[in-house]
Formats: sequence, structure tokens, C-alpha cells
Amino acid sequence: MPRGKADAKPRGRMTAYAFFVQTCREEHKKKHPDENVIFAEFSKKCAERWKVSFIAILQFVLFIVLCDKYLCCTE
Repeated sequence: MPRGKADAKPRGRMTAYAFFVQTCREEHKKKHPDENVIFAEFSKKCAERWKVSFIAILQFVLFIVLCDKYLCCTE
């Protein structure tokens, strides 16, 4: 069975991590168009980047929530 169909429909909702990996791959292709990518190494690098990004985003959101809570309590 061929992989790509003429009317290829989405398989379902994409997870945030899958979208992140897809974005990383597109960025890498733009920077290094002729380079072959070893998926295992690329996947490990993306996972490390995801952990750092995810933690930074969570810290930022938590900071905003705490600031909002503080502002609501002082009013």
C-alpha cells in the first residue's frame, strides 16, 4: 500500500510534542538542506530541547499565575 495518497487526510490531532519535533525538523532542513539526518540522534536532541523549553514555559506560566493571584489578593 502506498504511503502517500492523493487525498491524504490527517490521521488525527497532533500532539504538542509531535508538532515541536516537526518544527525542529523543518528548522534543521532550512539550516542544513543537504545534510542527512540520523533519526535516533535527532530525536534525542529534540527531546532534550523539548524538556528545556517545556520547563521554561511552565515556569513562565506559573510566574504569571502567581502574579495574577497576588494582584487579585491585593485589590
